[in-house]
Amino acid sequence: MKCIAVDWSGAESDALQLQGIALAIAEGGSLTRVTNGLVREEVIGLLMQEIKSGGELAIGMDFAFSFPAWYLQRRKRQRASAFWELAAKEGETWLDGNTWPFWGRKGRYQKRPVSLNAYSEFRKTDDDLRDSGFRPQSVFKVYGAGTVGTGSIRGLPFLANLRNAGAAIWPFDAASNGQPIVIEIYPRYFYTTEGINEVINNGKITGRDSRQAYLASEKYRHIEQHWRDFMIGNEHAFDAGISALKMSAHAADLRSLQQDTDAPYSLEGRIWTPPTGSESCPGG
Repeated sequence: MKCIAVDWSGAESDALQLQGIALAIAEGGSLTRVTNGLVREEVIGLLMQEIKSGGELAIGMDFAFSFPAWYLQRRKRQRASAFWELAAKEGETWLDGNTWPFWGRKGRYQKRPVSLNAYSEFRKTDDDLRDSGFRPQSVFKVYGAGTVGTGSIRGLPFLANLRNAGAAIWPFDAASNGQPIVIEIYPRYFYTTEGINEVINNGKITGRDSRQAYLASEKYRHIEQHWRDFMIGNEHAFDAGISALKMSAHAADLRSLQQDTDAPYSLEGRIWTPPTGSESCPGG
């Protein structure tokens, strides 16, 4: 199975997208490509070509595939795909700093609105990670460090392109035999649940030195030097590379993913987390 991981960006300008987006490909537990220098439309075009070319394929994207159920219901959207269409039409206005409940940009809602206290800022899948000690941010926050909202709003419309190209979007779709599948990923989960924490700062990758120390572990000795150097020097390439390798190591699980009909995941989406003990050996 070919596994592609994309470290996404919600940046507005091409210059910032070129810096902030990275893509990695792994097959058989080994990296075959790590690259950046692409804008969102170019990444999606490349992914659509991969989908249409056939063969076993899993694509991981690190933005939220939907929003909390209450917000979809408030906007009268009964399916995630209908919300993608709404994001395509209205998404840019959600980022203007004046549209409730989105906050973080200069404007009326630069600070988190108190009225949001009556609603959950997080999806169930976000809460699942938070219960495990992670801190994914709210999709309603659209500016500031670690922000996921802007990238999600500008990513959602592209999910329809990938579906139309022939991919199943998990967990919303039932993938037929051999159909390419697109999953939501959270890269930090992959590199803070591996027991390599003695070489990093409390489970957090904090810079070039910690990336170098992390990749020096026995688990990643098989990475070719040119990919290793790129991942050490570029945080986005690191996230994409580790994610692609983790996906490849759990290819069997990716092949077996089924449509999730349980609420609220069927509406809000679900971050893919590999099952414990299912990882194959690098290069295997």
